Amino acid sequence: MVACYSQEMSTQEISDQIEGFYDVELSASAVLEITDRILVNNLQWQSRSLEAVYTFVSFDTIRYPVRDDAHVTRKVVYSCLAVTVDGGKALLGLWIDDAERATFCHVVITELWNRGDY
Repeated sequence: MVACYSQEMSTQEISDQIEGFYDVELSASAVLEITDRILVNNLQWQSRSLEAVYTFVSFDTIRYPVRDDAHVTRKVVYSCLAVTVDGGKALLGLWIDDAERATFCHVVITELWNRGDY
């Protein structure tokens, strides 16, 4: 739902799609309320403090074709996974860009550094 909302679909269009896909009625106001709650949680997750030390950190990119109006373009999703000191797994973040480039990697690493708990 959030992906549809971020692509500027109206809450009524999202409601109609949910009804078409799942045969479930969901009002446009309910879509708005759910989306608002998800967005708040998402922003909190994206800006949360990170631990000072991880035993392993992995950066990866995945390229996806994305339809934008009548055109199909490729987007890159950067992911950062880590293993905590106690052996747990943590997804530190996901970022989307138009292409894989060193300058964007620098932005990602700087953001992670600034979220560190030192």
